[in-house]
Amino acid sequence: MTLHTVGNILLEGLLRVVSQQWAALGVSLRADDPPETVVDPEALLWCTLEVGRYDARLFDEVVDWLEVNHPRINIWRLRRLSPEHDDIRRQTLSAVAGRLCRTVRAAAWNKIATDEKLQGQPQLEKTPLFLDHSGKALSSPSGVDPDFANRGLIRSEIKTGRQSKKPLLTIPSTLLLKVRALFGNSASAEIITTLLTRPEVFQSFLAERIGYSKAGIGRTLAGFVECGVCREERRPAAKFYSLTDREAWRKVFNLQFFPPWPDWSAIFRGLIHLHRKCVELNQKNVSQYIFASEIRKTFTQVKKNLSSLELKITSPDPDNFLVDEFISVLEEYLRELFEKSLFSRQGE
Repeated sequence: MTLHTVGNILLEGLLRVVSQQWAALGVSLRADDPPETVVDPEALLWCTLEVGRYDARLFDEVVDWLEVNHPRINIWRLRRLSPEHDDIRRQTLSAVAGRLCRTVRAAAWNKIATDEKLQGQPQLEKTPLFLDHSGKALSSPSGVDPDFANRGLIRSEIKTGRQSKKPLLTIPSTLLLKVRALFGNSASAEIITTLLTRPEVFQSFLAERIGYSKAGIGRTLAGFVECGVCREERRPAAKFYSLTDREAWRKVFNLQFFPPWPDWSAIFRGLIHLHRKCVELNQKNVSQYIFASEIRKTFTQVKKNLSSLELKITSPDPDNFLVDEFISVLEEYLRELFEKSLFSRQGE
């Protein structure tokens, strides 16, 4: 075990999963075959704003995809999923939104392009956008992209060829986009997708999972129940909801099976936090014991994010292992997690 192993596994795994999911949505990338899990485009975009800093080609291909497919992103939900205390990612998304407003007149992105959380701040410090795999800033380019420079980020000017395709809506991984094609970018689409990927859910789970308010979810579910789309079952702990005829919905969307929809927002958030800690500790040149101790502590904080029933993998409990042995356990777990993310077997 070296101090860099965990960080390398995290970064390489994230880049591979992110590339695979974007390729499934139509981005021009060489990647693994499409996953059998549902892709969450908003969670994927937020993750890409972090890991794309380590792969300039991936980053630019995603911008190319957005220029073609920006209406498929749920802007309201994208803003709701915004990571807290992460100015770099907000600046980066604001720059991308500014470009979309300028190049393809994507008016819906204007609120992000003029992110109020970035307004009224002192002059933003100029920060290189791209990093090497150790987390060190790459040298600044001779020419700069104006949309990024205006938000304190230095990178060369983006040149897109609009090579991205529209998503193929007949594969399991694009189920959410397929449902949105019918219901629009709304809570209804997220709820139907969730109910297609899980036999039943309760209201607070839906609100947490898809990023809408509990009150808004409640109103939509009440309408579904009234129309006979959903059934409601009162239990001591909560009200549970399920599709009245789930099999009929499977046929409507031409699904061979019910694909799982992991909580990608939580999973990506936990993995990014863990990777950032690895980068921070490696840059400080801490001892092997301090590294293991700090990573063990950080994993305890993000453990809940990484426990995904849909991926059928249980995260290890740091309390069951000594500091020195936990890193090896973590490496094995992360490798399994990424393999499950890439090649999750079919759902029901």
